[in-house]
Amino acid sequence: MSVSPSAQVFSDTISGLDFNIVNLNGLIASWFKVDLCTYPSSSPSNDCGQENQIGITEGLTPVGVGIRHVSFNQPITINPNDFVVLRYCAAFNNTTYDCVGSGNGTFTFSGITSTNPGWYPWPQYLYVVWQHASLSNLQQFESDGVTVIPSGGAIPENTVVLAANVVGAADNTVQLQVEVEPNNIPFSGIPTLSSSFVLSGDITTITVPNILDGQYHWQARAVDSEGNTSPWSSGSNFVIDTMPPTISYNRPSPYYIINTSAIFSFYANDNGGTGINDLSALLDGKLFDFGPTVGSVLNLDLSVGTHTIIIKAKDYAGNITTSDTLTYTVPAAMVANGSQLTDQSYIGGTIGTSNGIVAQPIGAGFSDTVSGLDFYVPSLNNLIASWFKVDLCTYPSSSPSNDCGQENQIGITEGRVSVGTGIRHVSFTQPLNISPDNFVILRYCAAFNDINYSCIPSGNGSFTFGGVTSTNPGWYPWSQYLYIKWQHTTINGLAQYEADGITPLGTSATNTIVLSGNVVGSIDPVQLQVEIEPSGAAFIDQLTASSSFVSSGSTATITISDVADGDYHWQARAMDSGGIASPWLPFSAVPTNTDFVIDTTPPVIAHTAIEPQYILNGTPLQFQFSATDNGGVGLSNLVATLDGVEFSSGDFINFTQVGVHTIIITAKDAVGNISTSTNTYDVAYNFGGFLPPIQTDGSGVYKLKRSLAVKFQLTDANGQYVDNAVARLLVTKVEDGILGTVPIELSTSTTDIGGLFKYDPISNQYVYRLDTGSLTTGTWQLTAVLDDGTSYSILISLR
Repeated sequence: MSVSPSAQVFSDTISGLDFNIVNLNGLIASWFKVDLCTYPSSSPSNDCGQENQIGITEGLTPVGVGIRHVSFNQPITINPNDFVVLRYCAAFNNTTYDCVGSGNGTFTFSGITSTNPGWYPWPQYLYVVWQHASLSNLQQFESDGVTVIPSGGAIPENTVVLAANVVGAADNTVQLQVEVEPNNIPFSGIPTLSSSFVLSGDITTITVPNILDGQYHWQARAVDSEGNTSPWSSGSNFVIDTMPPTISYNRPSPYYIINTSAIFSFYANDNGGTGINDLSALLDGKLFDFGPTVGSVLNLDLSVGTHTIIIKAKDYAGNITTSDTLTYTVPAAMVANGSQLTDQSYIGGTIGTSNGIVAQPIGAGFSDTVSGLDFYVPSLNNLIASWFKVDLCTYPSSSPSNDCGQENQIGITEGRVSVGTGIRHVSFTQPLNISPDNFVILRYCAAFNDINYSCIPSGNGSFTFGGVTSTNPGWYPWSQYLYIKWQHTTINGLAQYEADGITPLGTSATNTIVLSGNVVGSIDPVQLQVEIEPSGAAFIDQLTASSSFVSSGSTATITISDVADGDYHWQARAMDSGGIASPWLPFSAVPTNTDFVIDTTPPVIAHTAIEPQYILNGTPLQFQFSATDNGGVGLSNLVATLDGVEFSSGDFINFTQVGVHTIIITAKDAVGNISTSTNTYDVAYNFGGFLPPIQTDGSGVYKLKRSLAVKFQLTDANGQYVDNAVARLLVTKVEDGILGTVPIELSTSTTDIGGLFKYDPISNQYVYRLDTGSLTTGTWQLTAVLDDGTSYSILISLR
């Protein structure tokens, strides 16, 4: 039995009922009583026991075969656990809405026939359970349809699969409809997507593709094939986050000096995504996991050698970003961070190099403001007392005389150093500002007055330097002064060349360049570092390439390959093996200028299309050609030739000479990139085909020892006969068998020799009378070879 309510919506208030019962088709009268009963608490007994009867409605239905309709006299409300009982009455009282006590109707259902004059007996009641369109078990999955997305969960892809169990209101098929909206947009009740129809009770899915990053909620409903719908049910929330985090960091100096601490800072940003779930670093392969944080620091390993750092960030959706491998090197040098000092001694008025001095300012970068000095002098190891005076003098305008002659003394600072073997340290009472032309003098005092910062006139210290021992009770004599000249890491003499390293670079047709500069380092050796940016882009002080290390004061070169076409400017700096860098120096005095141009792309040629063949004396063709350099340096030359003769764009090409013709177009830009376009075409006669007695389909059979006239006509594009062509006949045997089927009579007239066709001005034909006497039985191929470069063939059979 198929039952559906009239005008049903999910409010379940209905005004009628359609149904189709085959064994009601023979009904004489057609009154029905409809009882609505609660299922399963009541059985189809008389009037559902009255207490369960919600409403009684009757109506007159048409008699005959097909769907019956009952219009209710009052609406009834259906609940999910209700069922419908229909009772038949053969005769009905329209006034009392009751079955007449006697009637002549009969009703057969389930094999039982009733002739009850009232309502038909309950054993034949129609028992119909009410069904809703409904759905349950709403789920959300990743694109594989298997991995569950938890409520509020995030995924690193833009496709989700939504699923639910759908049930129809009757024995029909059902589809799932979903509405997906961003969290900040309320539902509209308009489906976003619908599934295909499935059997009622099945689980169906909908794949939702191309979802933008963001937070979403969704709802679903079931719709059966008769249009019955369930109410909307809310699904879980989910988050789409396909963008990986970005990593930033303070790039470590390429070189660090031992015996200092160095901290490397790094950060991660999910850029509005789900947030950073884990931030970690690999230092020389050792994992440091910092968990869900957006930034951290790493204490660098300062053991001698080269070290690597890799940063990894992961967001809550599972997107992962890994940094490039960063490297830094710690050299084997007994110095601290900052600029480097070299050492010289001043003995007996002569400046010379002392042995074993390594001096280094404390806290100094290229700003050259230093607060102390570390140095190592083996001859100071036995010092009894340990006071030093530091004079900063201008070099070379002053000599290491008493206090640098005072006028050149920039500052005097004193401090106590440790006594014993090893590096000594002077902490300055005031900072020193160092210039490239300064030098430092250290003077020793065996006994020092801490109050007035002066050397006590008597003392018991001794100091040996340069083979001279001093027991001066005051400051040690000037002849033993430690003369230490300040040196910066510097760069100059920048140059740029083409790949040969010789030709100055301006605009180049190759994408390999050579950059060079003279580098001076505080700690030997030194390398050249360069940054290359497109013209107009600001420098960001980040390396593009580095040279190998060279001796301080040498010229370092960098060869860079695969430079893309474009305009560029560049800057350079020197970096010594202690990690001390010079300031960046632009190649041009105006950093925004273009320093060099790479143009490896040849011009692009365009021209009028050429057909492979033209007929003699055809309409002349106006031929246009041009070339563009497409962002390059521009054209320098554009030439076209026809059969070696130069012509201009827009000239007409005449087809008056048969044969093969060649057009060559050559374009060259200002740096020598060349493009060539070669085009060929034929100018040919219009061949009219072989004429009788030759059969053009190859079916002709001809007698041996007769004369076979081979004939054809040639015309130009205007239909005029051509009388000056040169044509030659070639005869080749194909096989011994006879392929032809049509015998052709031949004349016994004279024949031609030499293979050249003769022109007959009367018939306007080219004729060759072939003597078949020298040929044999079989199939032969005749070929007319013309002086326009074309040839035409036909098969004949001889016997």
